[in-house]
Amino acid sequence: MRAPNRRSVGMAALTVACVAVGLVFAVPVLVPTPSLEKVGSLAASGRYDLARACVEDYLREFPEHPRARLMAAELLLNQPGAQPESALQHLGHFKSRDRKLNAVAKLDEGKAAYLLDLYDRAEACWLRALELDPRIPEASWALLDLYYLEGRRQDARRLALKQHAVEPDPHDRVHLLLELVRQDAEPPDPSSITERFRAAIHRNPGGVHASLAYGLSRIHSSQAEEGLTTLRGVLSRHPDNLDAWDALLTGLDDAGRASEMGEALARVPPTLAGDARLLRHRGRDAQERRDWPAAVQAYQQALAARPDDFVVAYRLVQALRRSGDLEGPGSSKS
Repeated sequence: MRAPNRRSVGMAALTVACVAVGLVFAVPVLVPTPSLEKVGSLAASGRYDLARACVEDYLREFPEHPRARLMAAELLLNQPGAQPESALQHLGHFKSRDRKLNAVAKLDEGKAAYLLDLYDRAEACWLRALELDPRIPEASWALLDLYYLEGRRQDARRLALKQHAVEPDPHDRVHLLLELVRQDAEPPDPSSITERFRAAIHRNPGGVHASLAYGLSRIHSSQAEEGLTTLRGVLSRHPDNLDAWDALLTGLDDAGRASEMGEALARVPPTLAGDARLLRHRGRDAQERRDWPAAVQAYQQALAARPDDFVVAYRLVQALRRSGDLEGPGSSKS
């Protein structure tokens, strides 16, 4: 048989190419449907780039898929070098009627806000997550950690007892109570709190509780004037905020400026003046003025409202001795 010449080879190749092109246009190309199956294993092995690529492919095909949106946000939050801003963008597109999925979305939004030093927003998100699903433990532990840093013992106590009532796992119920003991036994170092919240209030000067924690931490770090200036600044912006009044009065007491508490108490708005949280401060003011009967009355009422306030209990004993209602060493009416 005679070998084909170059012209016949070229024509054969052109024919094959034409047939191939015809097939491309004649037969639909079967592209695999994007899948989320491998996302979990990829993330678990630290291959976040590939995991995110899988989710992004899926979202291009199904942009309204709520679980895929949550996956995308969580990958951005959990990877090394978290990207909370990008996570919030994904959560902004999240839509679902599923109550539990909405709880997870609020949990993730809170995580992103926390990483951005938006602590008030983080708290609001985590509280909303617990409203939607009281048994979402990560939200309650995130809140307890935030309250610990911000020095909000009563809020931590209230939350832990509430979650203790609904937590199904006996082991976790015990840990909720132990966390309260730990927070009392191991208060955070004031200097570390100062450093932590300095950046936060610089980034988000409108954050109320971060600013209050910063002001009190400066007082506890022997920077009383600077701390009180911060607390007064918060109060000037939020004159009807009970937490701000409580923090200022606490700051005056802790800074050794109890003589100024009476003037501050006189400026409390009428809508807040009768709140039980101010009773301990009224007792301290009366104690400073040596009005022992008024101090005893205020401390007794404060202790009835908060039986776990051991500082008030100690001061009540001292006031009773000074008033002559409790005999003991050092009792005196002077």
